[in-house]
Amino acid sequence: VKKNDIPKGAAIMSTYKEENELDCMHKLNMYLYEMPGFIKTYFRGIEYRTNPLTRLGYAINIRQFLAWLIEVNPALMRKTMSDITFEDLGMLKSFDFEEYMDYLKIYKDINGNEHLSQSETVRRKVAALRSLYRYLYKNEMIDSNPTEKLDLPKLDEKAIIRMDIDEIAEFLQAVENGRENASSREKKLHENALARDLAIVTLFLGTGLRVSE
Repeated sequence: VKKNDIPKGAAIMSTYKEENELDCMHKLNMYLYEMPGFIKTYFRGIEYRTNPLTRLGYAINIRQFLAWLIEVNPALMRKTMSDITFEDLGMLKSFDFEEYMDYLKIYKDINGNEHLSQSETVRRKVAALRSLYRYLYKNEMIDSNPTEKLDLPKLDEKAIIRMDIDEIAEFLQAVENGRENASSREKKLHENALARDLAIVTLFLGTGLRVSE
């Protein structure tokens, strides 16, 4: 495939995806810099089956857990984050994680005001720990996996907000008609891209795809 044969839109999306992944990897390395060596080994182990954004999210959640451990666990209070060993994590029991889940139920915003966390947020943070513990247990670094015994909070039911028939028709009509005050050049571009634009918008409306997907 020649460079000129690649649609401009595809090239832009490819560049955006690459830049986004590089940004995630740089941020991930910043978090890993202060973490123990076995955590870095874990992230190398999951590199080829997870995307950079997932790994960055895991790193943020694992770092939060380790910081909490240093703050509340008497056996770890004198340690820095990088001093924590996989043997330390192997000593934890299910009730330690239940205590951590209680801690996660309330969070403070940038103004110091307290709020209740959504169940989905707590589950996501625990999912990162489960992934880590599965890796440690699989590689015989710990004798058991206490995270598998956890009862996770039920997901909050969210109302799905959908456009009604009239709103969909009005939306599609706006895409088809274009801007009223468009220049002749813009109108020409609109005519050339109309079939594509309608196909994209119809796909989004019909399937509920997110932009990232």
